[in-house]
Amino acid sequence: MSKKTSPEAAGICLISIGVLCLWYNEGRFDYSRAAKLTRKTERLEEIKPDESVSYTGKLQECVIDGKYVDSIKGYYRVRGITEIYCWRRSEDSDGKVKWEKDWLSSLQKNDRNQQLSQSLRQFSRTPSEYQLDELSIPPASLHFADDQVEIHPDGLVLNEAGDALGLQAEGSYFYIRKLSVQEEQLGDERIRFEGIPSHEIATYFGLVNDSTAQPKYHEVTGDLKFISNLVKDDGILYHLVNGERNEALRTIKSHFITLKWKVRLIASGAVIWGFYLFFSQLLQLIAALPLIGNLIRGGTLLVSLVLGTVISVLTITSSLVYHKPVTALLSVGIAVGILGFSFWRSKKGKANARKNLQVREESTGSDEVSVTDRQHQADGWSRATSSFANLVRLSLMDGTVDRKENDFLVRWAKAKGLTDQVIAEIFERAKHENDDGLERAEMEDLYYLVSLGLVDGHLAAKELKHIIRFGEKCGATRQQVNSMIKSVQKGSKEWNVAQSAA
Repeated sequence: MSKKTSPEAAGICLISIGVLCLWYNEGRFDYSRAAKLTRKTERLEEIKPDESVSYTGKLQECVIDGKYVDSIKGYYRVRGITEIYCWRRSEDSDGKVKWEKDWLSSLQKNDRNQQLSQSLRQFSRTPSEYQLDELSIPPASLHFADDQVEIHPDGLVLNEAGDALGLQAEGSYFYIRKLSVQEEQLGDERIRFEGIPSHEIATYFGLVNDSTAQPKYHEVTGDLKFISNLVKDDGILYHLVNGERNEALRTIKSHFITLKWKVRLIASGAVIWGFYLFFSQLLQLIAALPLIGNLIRGGTLLVSLVLGTVISVLTITSSLVYHKPVTALLSVGIAVGILGFSFWRSKKGKANARKNLQVREESTGSDEVSVTDRQHQADGWSRATSSFANLVRLSLMDGTVDRKENDFLVRWAKAKGLTDQVIAEIFERAKHENDDGLERAEMEDLYYLVSLGLVDGHLAAKELKHIIRFGEKCGATRQQVNSMIKSVQKGSKEWNVAQSAA
């Protein structure tokens, strides 16, 4: 960012560029689809000059000049990435200057770096030509989809240029040390190598004319070339990918999806940061206050995050609808279908759970217990009170008991012969105990718990955790608990508790 550029202008610029990148990205040329639509051919002489084809063959070993090292073999492209240890000067929005030593890709021009110079130069090199059986592929404009990897110095040999510079291998780098000690000193330089590995079998996608490969040009999203360059959308199908055609198609599709998501995330981040710069400058005077300042900055970041995310999502959605209406409608249809199915399944599960509870409630007999008996029993609780206490605990998992759950609990307790006083005492006790205080339980009680949990159509994470722990109390495995949950959701009337416990 230039010193003369105000934060507001920089913020607006970032927002504008980010939005444009998001818009262009959704309508970008889909080279993975174009590759899939190519005609597979095995004979070069049958290819028409304007016909997009895929051609698989044996790739001649790639040999690349390493600039500072001897020839590097087995890579489509090799890059030398250089850095220099120097002073970095930075300045915040208040004009406060900060100095720190760091490894930078290029020597920063400032007062403290005037005596330093950089000898190593970054580079990117390819073979003069790729040979795929009889097909010659010029490297200009050629695209790759395979991942780039680090080339370790152990497999490289310095040439005369590297020896003359005094390069020394240390870890993943070749270093130029100003002093003999292996510590970062001002002016130290280093270089690392990266490359895209080539395989013996590869597939080419594009045009072919007289046994020579040529790019196939397609239309790009819009007229702003600098935005197309930012999102790497050049509209060219001219790819060389490792493997047979099907493997190469999977690789190129993965590359396309990854690139698209990278642009989405980076451009959305630019929009969010742009809003933050814009709002921060407007609130600069307030943000300088001792106590309110932190709150203002935190609120500004939150507002920028929310606003930037909303703008980014709306841009992506509108661009998708504009450029690919069929895909957008299909996506909306699928989303609506999934939501509709989830709603139907939840509603059906809710109805089945209530029905099961009603059937169970009507089939249970009385199990009377008095307060005095409960207080003097050795274990403190009877089966009915224990079961009821567990049901109450489950209903309190979300902090409240709704009317339907409360009606069921009261009906169930009275069907078991529990008095209003016992019911009130159990509710009060459950409110002050944690969910680990499970009482003596049986498999039939587990069925009640599952049905009660599904009365609202779904099981919350905390409810499921409670039910699983309750199942362990009954001697049931996780698989048996899951089986019972599915049985309740389906409204099965043939559930056999004894079989589940077996």
